[in-house]
Amino acid sequence: MISITAPERPIAAVDGFAYLLRLSFADVDFLNSSPSKKAQQKMQDAFTPAQAAQTLDFVNGLPGDVHSLVVHCEGGFSRSCAIALALHKRFGYVAEVERLSKGNPSVLHLNRPGFSRHS
Repeated sequence: MISITAPERPIAAVDGFAYLLRLSFADVDFLNSSPSKKAQQKMQDAFTPAQAAQTLDFVNGLPGDVHSLVVHCEGGFSRSCAIALALHKRFGYVAEVERLSKGNPSVLHLNRPGFSRHS
């Protein structure tokens, strides 16, 4: 499971998963050239290249007998969708792509091979 929370929120109460990655980042799109004032205030807590690498390391480190991966966040339509869509594109995981259309573009962009947030 990949569990995502906002920096100002407590970690999610998820038990029973043998493999668990916890991430904390704000749901802001740093690719947006004109973010709202609220988004600007949260920009320092945006998804980072280090978190993208951590996500890929986690997935690459899963044993071969793991056949399903749950990705969740509080809202369930932006941060988690972007991670799920990135993993679908990167590893070919089965996903209902039409349900992931509102994924955060910055998160999806950072999960591209070779991408650096500051490039």
